[in-house]
Amino acid sequence: LLFLLTALARAEKLHHAAADNSPVLPAAAQPPPIPGGPGSLAEEPVPAPAGSIPVCPATAGAAASPTPLLQGPASPWRLMSLTLQHPLLKVSAVTLLCSVTLALSVLSFQMTKGESLYKQAAGASQREYRISLLRQSLQWNPRQPQAAAALSRMLPEPEGSALLRKALGYTPEAAALNWELAKRAMDGNNPGTALYWVRKSEALDVFNAAKRVEAAKGMLGMSMRSLKAGDRTASSQSAEAGLELLRQYRLLAEQEDNKGRQHNDRRFGVHQEAEGVDLRLREACAAAGCFQAAILPVGGEGTKPEVEP
Repeated sequence: LLFLLTALARAEKLHHAAADNSPVLPAAAQPPPIPGGPGSLAEEPVPAPAGSIPVCPATAGAAASPTPLLQGPASPWRLMSLTLQHPLLKVSAVTLLCSVTLALSVLSFQMTKGESLYKQAAGASQREYRISLLRQSLQWNPRQPQAAAALSRMLPEPEGSALLRKALGYTPEAAALNWELAKRAMDGNNPGTALYWVRKSEALDVFNAAKRVEAAKGMLGMSMRSLKAGDRTASSQSAEAGLELLRQYRLLAEQEDNKGRQHNDRRFGVHQEAEGVDLRLREACAAAGCFQAAILPVGGEGTKPEVEP
């Protein structure tokens, strides 16, 4: 693609040069005029009609000139070839082309180096050595969500969450990064923040049944922790959020099942584990009193965290 425009301009130039150098038959090789034909009209004078305007010699000579006065619009490729003939424009075009090629080469090298270090970290057995390789991988290529997610799982808070938010600045639509933030939020005590990240992660990875069941289990764990801490309101909110997530999961699975399984390559459906999680969530909701507090909109998207990525 980088050399296509120049090649097309050169081909257009050669095509026009070949058309201009086409052979012309000499006068001796031209066939003689046929008597009474068009060629004999020049030998026999034709009387001009009365009232006719005499033709000016200069005008007649211009009309008989073989050079065309009107030419069609120039081809864009021909204009480009004429433009590239200027020395300064040639230097500018070559400099721009070299700069773009160099930038793409550096970017490709960084991505290749980061991917190589990430694969080495995946096969490393020592924890510290793996962390060191993942840090080097992100230094070479910070736009690699897999490396950022793997490194965040081995870092404590708040360093892990800070790393995930920094990585989201490069790839905000990475489902792996949003899911890691959702799991960290479900380990906390704020059901609104947890529901926000869960909703965002599910929107980026819709047909992941295992992730939907795990999200419901995470809300169940949050509800149980809040209940043990004596916070019945937060426990009820978490349990209601988990039940809502399971309800939407079952509705989506039913819709996909009605469409047929010929397009369901991920075998998306309701897992049997979801029924047990649903039962435990209802028990937690009953234990918390199910206050239906208006602080957390269960059917909505949750509350955004205080620190945005």
